[in-house]
Amino acid sequence: MKKFFIFASIFFIACSPELGYPWYNGNISEALKINQDKIIMLDFYADWWGACKRLDADTFTNTEVINFSEKSLISLKVDVDTKEGSEISTEYNIQSLPTIVFVNSSNDELDRIIGYMPPETYLKRLNEIVKGENTIDDLLDKYNSSRNASVISLLAKKYFERGKYEYANSKYLELINNYKDADSSLIDEAVFQIAMIKFYNDDISGLTEYINVNNNIDFKKTALSKLKRYYRSNADIDNELNIHVRSLLMFPKDPNILNSYAWRMSELEMNLEDAIIKVNKAIVLSVNDKNKQANILDTKAEVLWKLGNSEEAVKTIDMAIQLNPDNDYFIEQKDKFLSKK
Repeated sequence: MKKFFIFASIFFIACSPELGYPWYNGNISEALKINQDKIIMLDFYADWWGACKRLDADTFTNTEVINFSEKSLISLKVDVDTKEGSEISTEYNIQSLPTIVFVNSSNDELDRIIGYMPPETYLKRLNEIVKGENTIDDLLDKYNSSRNASVISLLAKKYFERGKYEYANSKYLELINNYKDADSSLIDEAVFQIAMIKFYNDDISGLTEYINVNNNIDFKKTALSKLKRYYRSNADIDNELNIHVRSLLMFPKDPNILNSYAWRMSELEMNLEDAIIKVNKAIVLSVNDKNKQANILDTKAEVLWKLGNSEEAVKTIDMAIQLNPDNDYFIEQKDKFLSKK
């Protein structure tokens, strides 16, 4: 059970759904005292993170989501970049953004949603949470009455998402050892999550082995990304660069990996000419996603600026601004390039 008495600054729109999502303007303690049969929803976010902005722009503006939330939830936003929000996120073991935590009036966690969800998927999960379906309590009941591979996998995932890694590890091992004929995707996920649990305990061997042995592309990309961050946080540039190179060799047509490499080279001021080659390729590969392409153009502008070519950097960031004119960061980038011509 999680208890806390630290509160982030939150905003309220006391209005009909037509005017926007009904965010509550009090703190969590006040929300818990409201005499309503509603679930409290905590949206952990950061202004700068794309998935959080997309959730606000797409999902929380959906009329059906607004109507359902108005009826069933007391919704609060928690900005993890504030001192208060950071402390709350630690209390709830928030590992990624966005994360939405649902608690009852006793402040017991019911469930959580991690990452961006489109309106239809999000609304389906809301309905399940309000009905108590596929929550951890519901899955424990199913586990004790009629366990199967799917229930064990879902239960392990719930424990993992809450940061209860010992319980998650136990359930994943139960799945691997006792349900060898289970769907291969469940086994693969279990192996990867066990590797992630080791990673959170400062042991990268599981992720390294997963990359070498397993074939799930999405999990491999995540493992590579985690290793990059690990080596970066330990100021091990040589091994970090090795992982970047390995990522490029394994996924040479992934615009995100190409862009990540180019941006990191701009930060390190290394291999800048190669970074231009990679980012140009990423721009072409992202032609059908204007927001992604705008972000990649920003990377190219940064690399050009680090190469001393401010004029081309300004032209490139202008292209990003044309694709996404509401992005304040791009405007700041242009000002930076202009001021240091």
